[in-house]
Amino acid sequence: MAPLDATHLHGLTLTLYGAVSELALKAGSPLASFLDAVLQRTFLKLRSLVARGRESEVLELHMHDPLCVYYAMLSEDERADWVLEEGADVRVECAGTWTRGMTVLDQRVRGTRPHEKRRRTEKSDEDDLEKGEDTMQEGDYADVDDDEGGWRNGKGNKVGIIWDSSFEDGRNTKTVETMAQLLWVLE
Repeated sequence: MAPLDATHLHGLTLTLYGAVSELALKAGSPLASFLDAVLQRTFLKLRSLVARGRESEVLELHMHDPLCVYYAMLSEDERADWVLEEGADVRVECAGTWTRGMTVLDQRVRGTRPHEKRRRTEKSDEDDLEKGEDTMQEGDYADVDDDEGGWRNGKGNKVGIIWDSSFEDGRNTKTVETMAQLLWVLE
């Protein structure tokens, strides 16, 4: 699973798009022409949203689906630098108790997520699990079971979560560049 937390870190900028698509467009590739028509219009719409203050000031297309497809194409060795979390209990909220139809990930006792640990520079590498709200062993709430919804009953699923890819200097530019180059060599 690749949540929006991860896919929002993989943005295709207009500059990168122009650089990787130039040769295919000059060669007259039908796929490149089609994608150029779609993506130019998308960048134009995004620019108008940014101008009206409806988006961040960064003009980029988030690579939600392409990131998932790219990850599936990689070998185990190529995935070595990616930040993954194995066996996470992710559920789809169907009853409307918390949020209807969305995926829910209980983070009360999980501590720091893998990608947050990777990016920490000022904190030590100690595990934050002890800071979770369900670890309270003393005081007024020591005997309270706050596992509403039965999250800790072990009946959930175990999903692998992609949190990050080639994080460098606050961006995942290397991964986005590779994905973009793969797309434009298609005929």
